[in-house]
Amino acid sequence: MAGVPVTFGVSANDPVYFAKSRWQPLLLAQFARPFCRGEIAVSESVGAVLRDALLLPAHHVHVVTNGCSVEAIAARADAGRSRVRERTPA
Repeated sequence: MAGVPVTFGVSANDPVYFAKSRWQPLLLAQFARPFCRGEIAVSESVGAVLRDALLLPAHHVHVVTNGCSVEAIAARADAGRSRVRERTPA
């Protein structure tokens, strides 16, 4: 309707969990289908919710995982905090 050639929805979290009901996100997902070419999920588990709970066709759900290692970032943050504690007098 807006002249945008391709539209995708993005799901970063489990929409059923946050809605506390399956019905609202299910209806929204089904009503949006004619306007979206697909749905992008940020993890396999979110993709499974979109397919299984919201009944989106598997070929419309594309999983694009986060592009960073959370564990590596947490380790660097811990190392930085340790260095700050070492330099701070007690």
